[in-house]
Amino acid sequence: MAKSYKDKRISFPNFLCSMNIDDDEYNLNPNSARICYNTKTKNGALIQGNGFEEVVLPAHRTIPSRTRKLTYSDEYDIKKIWKYNSFSERNSMEDYELVGFGTDNKIYFLNLFINVRRFQPLFDYVFNEEPTALSFRVNDRDVIAFVSPQDPMHVWYCDDSPYKVESAPKLLSICYHNNRLFAIDKENTNLVRYSSKRNPLDWSNSQLETGGGSIEINDYKGQLKNLISLADNLYIFRDFGISRISTYTSKLNYNAVNIYTSSCKIYCSTACLCGSEVYFLAEDGLYSFDGFNVKNVGVKFKTLIYGVNQNNAKTCYHNGNLYIACNLNFNDNQKIGVEQEEGYINNALIEFDTQTHEYNISRGIDINFMLPIKDLHVSKLVICMNGSSAKKLWQLTDNGKLETLILQKKWQGGKINFNSFDNEKILKEVNLVCRKDCYLKVNSECGKKTVLIKASDKMQRVRINLKGKNIEISFESEFEDMYILSPQFVFNVEV
Repeated sequence: MAKSYKDKRISFPNFLCSMNIDDDEYNLNPNSARICYNTKTKNGALIQGNGFEEVVLPAHRTIPSRTRKLTYSDEYDIKKIWKYNSFSERNSMEDYELVGFGTDNKIYFLNLFINVRRFQPLFDYVFNEEPTALSFRVNDRDVIAFVSPQDPMHVWYCDDSPYKVESAPKLLSICYHNNRLFAIDKENTNLVRYSSKRNPLDWSNSQLETGGGSIEINDYKGQLKNLISLADNLYIFRDFGISRISTYTSKLNYNAVNIYTSSCKIYCSTACLCGSEVYFLAEDGLYSFDGFNVKNVGVKFKTLIYGVNQNNAKTCYHNGNLYIACNLNFNDNQKIGVEQEEGYINNALIEFDTQTHEYNISRGIDINFMLPIKDLHVSKLVICMNGSSAKKLWQLTDNGKLETLILQKKWQGGKINFNSFDNEKILKEVNLVCRKDCYLKVNSECGKKTVLIKASDKMQRVRINLKGKNIEISFESEFEDMYILSPQFVFNVEV
């Protein structure tokens, strides 16, 4: 008996780039990506994703058209960078400095607005371990402090030379909260120390209400790793939980309360304050925390992070987006961008909108550190890279490239079978608007077909005629730009 077929069409006006690799690939919405990288959506169209170019800084405080590129030393690379805002009594004005930590383990600085093109050494001290930096106020002055587990605290006020704080203990994570410094003790990682309220650089224990002290936490939730100030409380992120220290009462009542226990490891270094919530990455996904409740935000990329060490992951918050530089396992035998280099640390940047929970992934870049810069005259994300890109500082763009290298783009949907694993389907044609060259790839158990679609502003009809019981469709591009809109897939389906 001859087979009979019925025409069926799948259309979607809007692409989704928030991919879903965790759920059954046969049950995805047609416009949902099973896997996608180096792409974004704009007004429903699929376009190229984020790009990365050499940073361009302002060269004048109030004239945006005056800009500068930096020159870089052959003797060191900048691997971490911070922003230090202060009021200079000498100049009677606000100062804005970029402070960098070099691969030679020294600290360098560069004024954000003065037209100087090279970082200058701040002082001669060579750190034994990569420091953390934090800005706060001492004696009504804005200072920045540098601490590491292997080095004494150093403090810099913009009009003076940096100085060593001999009395400060060796510290891990450090946080400024309610006019005190809080930090995790290097010698006892179950101990949170806090400074005097009158002088944040005084760490001596005191019975006075304004004096320093410590809080010890001993339980099964792992070492104390990261301190974050949120509203009136201080939160401690640990390998398997979150604890809270309430500091709005007398210091005699300071105590730690465990408020969340995780069955999966928390990557504490990724805990990032984003407005009124903290987001963090764990072994089983991305979470949000508002001071009371912890929620898995439901992003579907657990498969990409499962079993991959994220101890080198970095995060920051900029313009309403959480950025996560991390190492993802795409498990596809492809080598995109930095993946072609040996010894890369991270290979992806996730851009997550904290309002809509939509996200996209840039693949093929190895990011070590990120600094959001935003004021009246400049707004950009400044990036320190690893590997062959470590010589320069970078900034986020929307051109889909790493400098001149075009990052390969891919959007792959789930398997289409119209709820039948047995009936035959034929993908006859695809109708779409494709304003930039791209490849349409179709796979089934009966074969593969790749079509180069040439750019046009008009609706195009692309003949396919490929049989299969389970059909997979993807759009890929190695070209500079991408723009695909309103695809319609026309099938003959056996009935």
